[in-house]
Amino acid sequence: MGRPPGLQSAEPGFAHEALMYAGISDFLAQTVPFVADAVDAREPVLVALPQVRVGALRQALGARADAVQFLHMEQVGRNPGRIISEWHRFVERRPDDGRPIRGIGEPIWVERNPAELAQCHLHESLLNEAFEDTPGFTLLCPYDTAGLDARTVDDARRTHPLIRREASSSTSAHYSPAAVRELHFREAFSPPPRDVRVVPISGRTPQPPFAGLRRLVAEHADSCGLTPPRVRDLVLAVHEVIVNAVQHDEHATLRLWRENDAAVCEVQNAATLQDPMAGRRYPGHAALSGRGLWLTHQLCDLVQIRSTDYGTVVRLWVAASR
Repeated sequence: MGRPPGLQSAEPGFAHEALMYAGISDFLAQTVPFVADAVDAREPVLVALPQVRVGALRQALGARADAVQFLHMEQVGRNPGRIISEWHRFVERRPDDGRPIRGIGEPIWVERNPAELAQCHLHESLLNEAFEDTPGFTLLCPYDTAGLDARTVDDARRTHPLIRREASSSTSAHYSPAAVRELHFREAFSPPPRDVRVVPISGRTPQPPFAGLRRLVAEHADSCGLTPPRVRDLVLAVHEVIVNAVQHDEHATLRLWRENDAAVCEVQNAATLQDPMAGRRYPGHAALSGRGLWLTHQLCDLVQIRSTDYGTVVRLWVAASR
């Protein structure tokens, strides 16, 4: 039975839990009671899962599913940098009476490639910072131990302060989100391929060559097989990053290459970015700054940012097949 409506959760702050499960039956056995309890207590619930598990959970919940907000993680979380904005919006819409809220978010699945996985682990580490002051918010992040490799599951223990198995939670002895941020935000990228195209950019001129750079990115995107709408997405995203780069440093470098079916563009400058949450917060309609990098996350399939003592590199990926 759920708690009476409006009663505060036993957990007063943000409870960020890695939910370990093995296969779909175990997944349902652990998530259905969590969601059903919230529905019965009239607590808002947001569930963001891969589509196959959205369907299974809906069916298992029966009529209770009508009270749950579902999102397909392949869409909202294709780029992991978009997910925190969705949770921010969910928190902002919570009832004024302060009742607890619950969420389930599964950003990692077997088909994720290594670059996406790195951004997922960074995302999971940043959730602790993003919602540390949010009261009464419990977020479960499922990990399929039957399908994911052991290293991915081990990383979940470093990014989540709590580990849930079946009906109980315990403190993670390996919790170290700062170490994950250092690995996926502060360490330099591996170098791009040898056939990369390198374009120096100078912001000193009265009219920086933005129009020419946009044409160059459009030609690159088209040569990688992107459709016209996706070409426009990449052109706008790269433009936003270049403008930001030359605002903080007079010089920047644009690199372009193809990786499998994706067009990749990289912008580098000598300025250092201190905030790994940059671009992940929803800026709101009235925001005067911070919209450019947030927009870049919405336009691209993947955005990677690394900032070291030598400067900041932003890699943007848009795939032809999506």
